[in-house]
Amino acid sequence: MAGDLTLAQAEAALGEPAARWEMRCYEIASRLVHARAVEGKAVYGHWRGPVHPAAPFTSVVVVRHGWINLPDGRICDPTRWVFEQVTAGPGLLSEIAARRQAAGRRRM
Repeated sequence: MAGDLTLAQAEAALGEPAARWEMRCYEIASRLVHARAVEGKAVYGHWRGPVHPAAPFTSVVVVRHGWINLPDGRICDPTRWVFEQVTAGPGLLSEIAARRQAAGRRRM
């Protein structure tokens, strides 16, 4: 699977519901790669996007985050929904957004 992972597929691969993934971003990304649910490399860096006021990170200056770099240059972010406080599901970012998020990795 290249990165077009559905929530149901991700939950099945990990054997647990997405509701339990909050605050475990790098672990979840790493486990999805290890389970071969997604082809790519789990990376750890900084979240540089918006944070919803109801998210658990609103008072944190630097938010550490984990995601999956895909071979085609996109990013699969299985826990991005935590920051945005939207319905759970793996986020698939475009190449431009992927470069922006990867810049957070280099700042680590």
